[in-house]
Amino acid sequence: MSFYREELFRHWRCLEQQREHYSEKAIRDVETAILKLMQRVDRLCEEDRGEAVLNRLLQTIDGITRLSASTDRAPRH
Repeated sequence: MSFYREELFRHWRCLEQQREHYSEKAIRDVETAILKLMQRVDRLCEEDRGEAVLNRLLQTIDGITRLSASTDRAPRH
């Protein structure tokens, strides 16, 4: 569970660094989505397909932040 929170926080920080490239509405929408996910991580991890849902959502967020393309790290999960 902490893995997902850490990843969401990393995406949030990355988004903050790219603020100038997006509209305020886009930033607000993604920030709202990240905050909601952070609040629901525990519950989602308890569900049968919760981790799959979280992984898919992280991939979607990564499509915006491009965090995975900017790092040279191996997958931790």
